[in-house]
Amino acid sequence: MNERRLILFSLVLSLAGVGFMYFESGRTAPHSPVGELDDYVDTYVEVSGVVCREHVSDGHHFLAIAGAHDIEVPIFYGVASQMERIPDLGDWISVRGKLTRVDDRYLRHYWPRHAVTPASPEDVCYVDEDTDTLRHTAAYALRNAGRVYTFDDLVMQSVGGMCVVGDVSFCHENDYEIGDHVCGAVIICDLEGDTVGIPLTIEHVEASPVAPSDVETLGMPYYVSGTVRSVKAYYTGCLIELGDEDGSIDIFVPQVIDAFPHDLMSARGIYKNYYRRYVVYAPSHECITVRPRRNGASVTRDDVGANMVVEASIRDVTFKGNHPILTLHDGKTAIEAHLYASERDDLERRDRDPLCLPEGVPVLFFLSIEGYEDGVVRASILDVVMTNDT
Repeated sequence: MNERRLILFSLVLSLAGVGFMYFESGRTAPHSPVGELDDYVDTYVEVSGVVCREHVSDGHHFLAIAGAHDIEVPIFYGVASQMERIPDLGDWISVRGKLTRVDDRYLRHYWPRHAVTPASPEDVCYVDEDTDTLRHTAAYALRNAGRVYTFDDLVMQSVGGMCVVGDVSFCHENDYEIGDHVCGAVIICDLEGDTVGIPLTIEHVEASPVAPSDVETLGMPYYVSGTVRSVKAYYTGCLIELGDEDGSIDIFVPQVIDAFPHDLMSARGIYKNYYRRYVVYAPSHECITVRPRRNGASVTRDDVGANMVVEASIRDVTFKGNHPILTLHDGKTAIEAHLYASERDDLERRDRDPLCLPEGVPVLFFLSIEGYEDGVVRASILDVVMTNDT
């Protein structure tokens, strides 16, 4: 009898254990929400999608994913500190946790109304792209984070790994430059309230340079090349007249650069009105390429009325009031070179004051030849640059 009772007792315990295990497995197996999310509030769920919004505060990482549903994923410091890395914008992830409704007090503009909070690093894993999500295209706007935007346009700006093409901006590791043609698709993302794109597919065609006379549409990016005609200080940078046989255009770069008349130069920038002057605005010296052509010539009587590059050395400096007159010699001819106030101010701003140059060393002067009498040339100094041997 005792043996039969023991067997019966063991059977009851086994059935109870199986029932408990079944109950626990049903309770902990995550649901995959279908339809309205409100029907799954306070239940254990698993959701997946692409990370499309990001906000960081005091070590807490707040993400949002877009997939079958838009879900906020708060990764609080305790969990975040244990993770090898926090998912980035554009990562595809799966998250397990309790589904809750975000309190209106903490609801951010455009962010999802429901959240799944992982309790451990194991509740977040990386998954493959979902092609259904990628089919949803939308206008490039913050409200559409998680959707796909397609574009086909010219590069307007490329700085620090961020490229702006038409309306869209995205991170890149390639050599995209202003004026290049780029087309493709990005996932629209919200980075701390700024709209950015995460590239999906990108096709890139390098721009070919155009002539200065072909620059005509305001607001458009251009890659222009020609010959430097003049260089002047302008506000915080340089204003360069770039031309060819058909015309010229002004280039502005917000730094002082080493350019000199007759140099070959190419520039990338946006054609715009800058302080009441139409210029191709190159945002940095990195958008400028200069190929020096600095060969000086000797002055003859036939050069009167022309601007030309002359290699000469300073023999003497005299003053007429505050007006400096430099006596130059190009090896054949003496030159009386006047340095007028406007040109001197410009050269000083570009660290090219000829009065700071040593006497007797060859220097390249850009001169306006004004007269030739008794073997002496009268000229005014427009620009100056050291030769390679100076």
